[in-house]
Amino acid sequence: MDRRIGARSSYAVMDRAVIRQPMNRPLIVTLAVAATLALGVAGYLLATWALTPTLSVAADHLTVGQVKLGDFQGYVPVSGTAEPATIVDLDASSAGEIREMRVRDGDHVTAGQVLLVLRNPSLSLQITDEEAGLAQGLAQLAAVQLDQAQSRLQHRRDLLDAQAQLALDVAKFQRQAPLVHDGFAATAPQSDLAINIAHDQSVVATLKQQAADDNASRAAQDAEMNLAITTAQTGIARAAENLADLTITAPIAGQITGFDAHRGQVIAAGESLGEVDGLDRLRITVNVDQFYLGEVVPDGAATLDLGDQTYRLRVSRVDPEVSDRTFKVELEFAGPVPSGLHSGQSVQPRLLIGDEHQSLMVANGGFLNDAGGDNVAGQVFVVSPDGTKATKRTVEFGRSNPDWVEVLAGLSPGDRIIVSDTGDFKDIQRINIRGTIAPANDEETTP
Repeated sequence: MDRRIGARSSYAVMDRAVIRQPMNRPLIVTLAVAATLALGVAGYLLATWALTPTLSVAADHLTVGQVKLGDFQGYVPVSGTAEPATIVDLDASSAGEIREMRVRDGDHVTAGQVLLVLRNPSLSLQITDEEAGLAQGLAQLAAVQLDQAQSRLQHRRDLLDAQAQLALDVAKFQRQAPLVHDGFAATAPQSDLAINIAHDQSVVATLKQQAADDNASRAAQDAEMNLAITTAQTGIARAAENLADLTITAPIAGQITGFDAHRGQVIAAGESLGEVDGLDRLRITVNVDQFYLGEVVPDGAATLDLGDQTYRLRVSRVDPEVSDRTFKVELEFAGPVPSGLHSGQSVQPRLLIGDEHQSLMVANGGFLNDAGGDNVAGQVFVVSPDGTKATKRTVEFGRSNPDWVEVLAGLSPGDRIIVSDTGDFKDIQRINIRGTIAPANDEETTP
């Protein structure tokens, strides 16, 4: 009986009601919101870091450039050759056979120096014939002039005789006229004197007309003879010039080039024998890519580094004809020609494009092609301040030269970007840099 009582007591305890505490709903909501936010942040970080295309690259495989403010000057590096600014062709004015050689190709000569002597027998014979013709013409002229002088003298004598006879007859007629009038002399002789006077007057007039005609004829004859003599003299002078042209001299001081003549060689009139290159001034001829045809203009500027000095040049001529995708430009030194520069020497001047101006710039490198080139928007990798990573950023570049690139937008002074070739990082948005990239400092090279 006691066991039964005890058993019921035990069951009674087990069947006792449990009292429930009321739930804290605001706390539960807060915890749920916090958990949701945590999951969202974790998902965002996972998407940003785990899903963003990333590449790990050693620092020593990258080249970094710092953006800075400086004076930017666009230029094009070109290759050219120094050549004389003055070149004079050597042409044979007269034909002939080379009898004597005084110089060789490459020799330096002075103005007027004899280079070679030609021989032309026919030209010498021509001069002889011309001189003989001139001598004959002069002799004929002298003979004609002598005849003319004698003729003039005879005409003058005849005229004087006729005039004297006229005077005598007139005087005699005048003396006898009073006597005939008074009947002391016969009229017949007086009539004869009148006839003689008329005849004398006719003779005098005829002689005067003949003298005038002779003078006119003599003048025409003299003109013809003088013309013949002048022609002969001109022929002799021309032949003498041609004979003088057989001696070929240097027109200017300089260096003989392209001179391959030899003794005994027959030279035609007008044939080129080479040229003389003046050595007092040199110019530089360069070939420029056709892309810059509209930007290179006469009187434009260029520079040339020789040794430790920089020389300024001026664009003296632009040949717009394009050949093999290039056009020719001639440059002249704005000041003295470098003493160490020689004709035929290859040089690498810089053609300046546009005006120098202050601008943001960064060192040029392989990245520029990957970023899209000049004057376009592109993407570059900007290095973080601690140098541990680099992320892509859209920027805009202007002109460039082999050393610097003009920054138009997207970067600020002090920013550092990867300037080495980034073609392998085309689909990468972030680069994790293994190793240390030195932080930016003021000791980096400035433009």
